[in-house]
Amino acid sequence: MRSSAEQPASTEDEIAISRVLKRVGWRILPLLLLLYSSPILTRVNIGFGRTEMKQDLHFSDSLYGTGAGLFLSATLIAQIPSTFCSIASAHAA
Repeated sequence: MRSSAEQPASTEDEIAISRVLKRVGWRILPLLLLLYSSPILTRVNIGFGRTEMKQDLHFSDSLYGTGAGLFLSATLIAQIPSTFCSIASAHAA
C-alpha cells in the first residue's frame, strides 16, 4: 500500500480539484435552481393574473398583450448578459 507522499502530484491535484468542485456544486446549484425557476414562476403568474387585471383594472386584450409582450421581451434582453457570462466561463474552464 502506498502512502500519500509516494503518490504522484497529479493524482493529489485531481483529488483536490474534485473536492473543490463538489463543494462548489453543493453551494452554487441551489442558487442556480432558484434563479432559473424564478422567471418561470413570473411568467406563469402573469398568465394567472390576466383575469384579475382585466376585471379590476379594465384592461383590454390588446393592452394586456402589449404589457405582457414588453415584460417578456425585457426578460429576454436581461438574459443576454448571463448567456455571455456562461459562455465565457465555459471557455475559461
